[in-house]
Amino acid sequence: MDRLDNDILHLLFDLLDTSDILVCSRVCKHLHRAILDNTRIQLSLVKRFHNVPKLNNNTNGLTAREEIQLIQGTHLNLHEFRPVISTFDLPDNQEVYMVWNDYIITQPLTTNRDELKATGKHTVCTLWKDDIPQGFRLPFYTDRKVLAIDPDQDLILVKELVKIDEDDHSPKDIESDFGSDLYTVSDHEISIGLEDDMNYEVEEYLHAYHLFNRSSDPVAYSPKTNITNHYLNGERGQQELSILQDGKMMLVENVIMRMYDWRTWEQIARFPPAYLGCWESRISWVITSNNLLVGVDLPEVRNARPISARGSVGHEIASLAIFNLDELNPPSHIVWTPDLLLEIPLSSKSLPYVIKKIDKVYKYSQSIENNHPPNDQPILHETTDPRFLSLTINVEIDRAERKILKIVLPVEELRNLMTIHPKQMVMCADVTYDGIWGDFSNPFFGIRRISFSKWSHLAHVSLINHDDQQQVQYGWNMISQKVEAMKMYGNLRLSISDYNPFNFIGTQVRYDRYGSMRSFIWEDLTEDQLAKDETRTEPSSCMPYHKSPIPLAMAGSPYYKIPGPGSINYDVTVKLNQKGKPGKLCFDGKRLVVQMIEDGSGKRTAWILDFTI
Repeated sequence: MDRLDNDILHLLFDLLDTSDILVCSRVCKHLHRAILDNTRIQLSLVKRFHNVPKLNNNTNGLTAREEIQLIQGTHLNLHEFRPVISTFDLPDNQEVYMVWNDYIITQPLTTNRDELKATGKHTVCTLWKDDIPQGFRLPFYTDRKVLAIDPDQDLILVKELVKIDEDDHSPKDIESDFGSDLYTVSDHEISIGLEDDMNYEVEEYLHAYHLFNRSSDPVAYSPKTNITNHYLNGERGQQELSILQDGKMMLVENVIMRMYDWRTWEQIARFPPAYLGCWESRISWVITSNNLLVGVDLPEVRNARPISARGSVGHEIASLAIFNLDELNPPSHIVWTPDLLLEIPLSSKSLPYVIKKIDKVYKYSQSIENNHPPNDQPILHETTDPRFLSLTINVEIDRAERKILKIVLPVEELRNLMTIHPKQMVMCADVTYDGIWGDFSNPFFGIRRISFSKWSHLAHVSLINHDDQQQVQYGWNMISQKVEAMKMYGNLRLSISDYNPFNFIGTQVRYDRYGSMRSFIWEDLTEDQLAKDETRTEPSSCMPYHKSPIPLAMAGSPYYKIPGPGSINYDVTVKLNQKGKPGKLCFDGKRLVVQMIEDGSGKRTAWILDFTI
């Protein structure tokens, strides 16, 4: 073993899971020393431990040691909450869409008619680097709600709207009919007047462009494709786009989800398949980092729950429907069913049981139920490339106290559950009208759900206060902003939760000679990095770490493929000395952008919290 070359070991370790590398480090001194001494092995381990996306390789020629410094230093600054804070004055009529590496990408809130008349184009988004803007402009109207950007793939997807002439059914210029009243904005929600009036027909087209262009004229990847569906009249304006890997993208409407290859515009899949109708009971969805489609299914089941004393009826049944996007085409005689159907504890029996089990304070509560409509729906936090699912349920206790039941499940556990619970196969000949996919409002009738008790041990389940907050998720981290603190006091009050399961096997990953990882944070920092460290802001108040307990079944053993679920939580407050209405949060793991509409002036400002070294 001690004769193996370190380069060969590095290639071998690239094929292993993180937990397997940690086990190797514990059982063999030579492997332990090889892991500690080889910076390439350390970089591979650190990237996986801190969940650095594979595509995020824009390191500008950094060495392995410098990359490790950047990752470890950013993680430490986030956990100690020591950002460098700067401000970015947003142009009128724009808000931050996302942050990526050194770029800030903004999006207009309304169409600039003067710009369109003067140049024949309008701005879809603007790329800012070092305060220098580069506008991305197109010569046609786009639906601003249907926009997707992936800088890692140099890709932007937009939807074009073209009115059909009532006489000859040919496309017609929208500007001449609707002018500047086409788009209106209220509280960051853009409503498209064209789509609210259904007395006409509209052709819809999808375009794929390079995001980064040398000239002002964007370069298209392929010709546009027509996605108009006249059977979904009235559903326009409620579409979403999501960019996947390997040239795939998802177009989501209220009741149908379609997967395309954006390079050729070939439709790869439809959820449900075309011959099976619609999925009306899906209320939210997310595509995980390991290529699974997860949707919250909330079926309308008649007489499932009796009418309460308040005269309202809540939902009794809810599920997580999981589809494996690596296996899209079942045999022709098999109905396309979810690979997993997991129970969400929403019923009048399961919800009180879960609440009383995780918090003994409510052991003798007389009434525990989910909030009444319309606040009784489980909410799946929608984000890109998540490493965990975050599901919340509004709970009302003794008809007075409001809480939130939060369920966090690492996405890798979903594939583990697939091996334990094989997919339920249904023959096409056995399908009835109200069976699988037959009833659009209850499409999975007849499929056995996996009870919450059989998968809850894999999740982190907690009961938190019901606050007015907004959240942003990246990797293993979730950041929540208390909205009222900024409105009332001009303070930025944040709650940070780190759900990385490897936080709970510290004896293996600690940064000393007994652990498997070295600390490079303070080795050979440049003068610029040291100077930047002197400008960091300390929070005005900070609640220390709180490590939530993990199930005994998973605690203490280093040999599980995925360590036990749990979280590290802490709260911080930063005084901004400026009251205002919070806008959208953006976070890329390195920079947090907090947007604000200042009181009085109405000025739009973005506060940028940089955690990199």
